[in-house]
Amino acid sequence: MILTLQTFVDGKWLDAGDVEIPDARLGHNGRSTFSYAPGYVATLDDSEIGACIDARAIGATIPVKYELEKFAGWPPPLLDLLPQGHARSVVRKALGKDGTDGDADDLDLLLRAGGSPIGNIRVKQAAEEEAGRITEAAGLGRHGFTEEQIARHDDGFLEMATDFGAAVSGSSGVQGAWPKVLMTRNSDGLWYPDPLVPDDQATLHVIVKWAGNSRDESLRILDAEAPYLELARLFGLRVGRSLERTGNVLVIPRFDRVVGNGEVIRFGQESIVSATGIAAFGHMTTHEVYLDTIKRISSDPATDVREYVLRDVLNLALGNPDNHGRNTALLKTCDGRICLSPLFDFTPMRLSPDGITRSTKWGCMRRDGGGTLDIRPDWERVCEVAADGVPGLSAESLMDNLHSKAGLLRTLPDEARRLKIPEDVIELAMGRCGEIAADLEALDRKTGDAPEP
Repeated sequence: MILTLQTFVDGKWLDAGDVEIPDARLGHNGRSTFSYAPGYVATLDDSEIGACIDARAIGATIPVKYELEKFAGWPPPLLDLLPQGHARSVVRKALGKDGTDGDADDLDLLLRAGGSPIGNIRVKQAAEEEAGRITEAAGLGRHGFTEEQIARHDDGFLEMATDFGAAVSGSSGVQGAWPKVLMTRNSDGLWYPDPLVPDDQATLHVIVKWAGNSRDESLRILDAEAPYLELARLFGLRVGRSLERTGNVLVIPRFDRVVGNGEVIRFGQESIVSATGIAAFGHMTTHEVYLDTIKRISSDPATDVREYVLRDVLNLALGNPDNHGRNTALLKTCDGRICLSPLFDFTPMRLSPDGITRSTKWGCMRRDGGGTLDIRPDWERVCEVAADGVPGLSAESLMDNLHSKAGLLRTLPDEARRLKIPEDVIELAMGRCGEIAADLEALDRKTGDAPEP
């Protein structure tokens, strides 16, 4: 099977290159090759060929070049397009599959979900097949939805999300355990599944998310996501526009789309696990591995390394152990800029009854007096490892930065109350704020008056 990958560059979709998958029955674990189209490579300046890994490349480990790339599995960026969690179940049902074939379903799922995903890469064959389904759906008189209908989670919206949503990749292809659909507001003021709205009529792109069950824990987690993002903003992290909890749903503005002057700009978005060159789900590794990726490809590694470390401080303090490599992404433009995307999926997942544990940990964990591994990071060592080899960033300045956040960290439970986060959520999820603040305060003895670079 040969698939053509397209990138959205300078306002249009271009054929970037072809993926060849000899044995689709092996799913994403089967070997593959990828080669950029010669004409696509020729659009770059000579100095960029072999070095370009921004939004014009299909992945940070697959620079635009003439040579063929070989992979033991699928190219890692393809896994960012492959539905998982709730979306995988929805798409399987639409295809009449029961899931017993496991990974052998991957190619069919990619062809259904890869036509209009998040980011600026799509599968050309998926987009072409989807165009026919969109025409058929439009012929059935599918209509848009008001904000009130979406907030009310009424029957028509649910039908679209479960049935019609599975017919178009931009509605069902969002990864994660929670039900989500990609919706776009048309110039008529109504909301439609994303691929139904032409770019010249789009005014806003969002993800609509809701609880997949009525368990109290799920509802509390969903309720907390919008105020949690505001706590992260207060802490100084990179966040996007505020989320809106309305009725039974959470509306999340997308940051991979910008609308202006009748056109849509699509930014590249790649998970950090893909940017590290890993083609696997459920991958467990260390923060040091992902920091090496950031140091290698970020346009501003000092800023992004500092941001990454502070995000882990807040994940620990506010009880979000769901820190796998697809919950951190890199945002890419077509002019060479690569940086950490705004924070997303930041919630008190410690409340989940599923027993979620951190899949990404520090290799430099604290040890007690007897040498036993502690669950607390050794923040001094974290700063040394994180700053190593980063121009404009020293371990001392990073320790100073963490130390400066200690007082704010102690106030976050009170800020959470101000944002109307329930007391039981604060007690269950935010119980380590004081402990981690004390650890950060102790860094003052290590740094003295080291200046900020």
